[in-house]
Parts: sequence; C-alpha cells; structure tokens
Amino acid sequence: DLDTRAFGRVCDTDFGAFATDDADDRLDYFGQFGHQIDETHEWGGMVVGTDQPDFGNTIAALRASGRETSGLNYALEAAFTRTNGADGNGRYLSGEVGWAEDHWSAGVTYDEYARDFFPANGIVDGDLLDTRGATVAAGYYRDFGAGPLYNIQADLYWQRRDVMDGDLQGDLQKDYIGASGSIELRNEIRLTLGYAGGDYRPVVGGPGEWATTLNKDSYWTAGVEFNTRNDRLSYGVFVSDGRIAD
Repeated sequence: DLDTRAFGRVCDTDFGAFATDDADDRLDYFGQFGHQIDETHEWGGMVVGTDQPDFGNTIAALRASGRETSGLNYALEAAFTRTNGADGNGRYLSGEVGWAEDHWSAGVTYDEYARDFFPANGIVDGDLLDTRGATVAAGYYRDFGAGPLYNIQADLYWQRRDVMDGDLQGDLQKDYIGASGSIELRNEIRLTLGYAGGDYRPVVGGPGEWATTLNKDSYWTAGVEFNTRNDRLSYGVFVSDGRIAD
C-alpha cells in the first residue's frame, strides 16, 4: 500500500534504502552502503528487516574485500539475525583467501551457519544451518588467439562440512569432491563434462535435525552446445545421471 526508496552516491560511498508497508500491519525494509577505499579495496554493510503481526526479524551484515597486485585476494563476511516472537537469533561468518595469476586461480573458503540463523527476507539452504566447513578450489582458463580452440576451462573443488551442535556435534555432514571442464572449438561448439559426489548427511526435519546415516552421492553431467558465439541463436543438449544412496 505504501513504499518509499532512496539511492545515490556521495564521494566514494554509495547507498540505497527502501521500505514497504501494507494494510496487514506488515513493514519490510532494506538499507545498504558500500565504500570504495581504492580501486581494489572496499567494504560495506546492509540491514534487512520485517515487522509482522506474528514476529519481527532483522539481519545486519558487513563485508570487506581486497585484491593485491600480487594476485592475492581476500574477503570477510559476517551477518547476525535477531528475531522477536520466534527462534532466530543466529550468526553467519565467512572468510576466504585466494590467488589468481595468468590462467590459474585457487582459493580457500571457510564459513559457518548457526542453527538459529534466520534471515526472514532471505534464502538459506536448509542443509547449511548448524554446519561449519571449508571449500578448497582451483581453476584454469585460457583463451587461444589462433588454432582449433577458442578456450579451455577446468575447475576442481573439495568441500567438507561438519555438524556444529547437538547429538551429532563434530560429525561429518558433507564430504564432496567435484570437477568440471569445457572445451570451446573454433567452429563454435562447446563440450562440457562434470562430476560431483561423496558422503552427505541429509536434513530430516527442522534446522539441526540430521539423519544418523550418510548417503553416498554421485552425479555426472555432460553436454554439447552449438553456435556459442551467436548473439541470436544458440542451442545444445545436456545429459545428467546420478544417484543418492544409503
């Protein structure tokens, strides 16, 4: 029924905000800012909230990131939720450090999601709550100016997550390895192949309610695309196959 918004930039800081209100006594609001320290370093934050008849919820988040001339890059994130009328006083923390130079890149990310982390106006995968874990990834990408190939790309990652609290505290929740690659030919055909799989403990109820057994997952996908450089029509076909097993 009613809304207002504002956005702009002052020197090296940009900002934006809006709020909406309806006849059911629901108020939703959002505000953010970002400050550019220099060309490769920045930080910012945001607040998102909702006030409804049954509950109220607010999330506040901060993020800082940087990139050095050596190829080193890094970022830190933190978010906290506060809820009235329901469970939802939790946190999310994340840190990453990586390196990129020429055709290679590599990085490590660590994050943790408290069981009661609850951004009411956001989306969080249910199997992330009540877990902490790390992902190690590496990649290669190269364009070719001549020859039969336009480019090649390859990515590899390993991810492990453990349960944070409860009866299964410290037990494995996920141990996955994944790999993918693609080749784009000069005749505008791209071939792709990927795999992901490993041990996985599913959620069986609400946040933090885990199965007592681990699944053995595996998932393959392969594809071919045509007219990859055409800005009007491209087409292809992908085939995927996998299993979720006890």
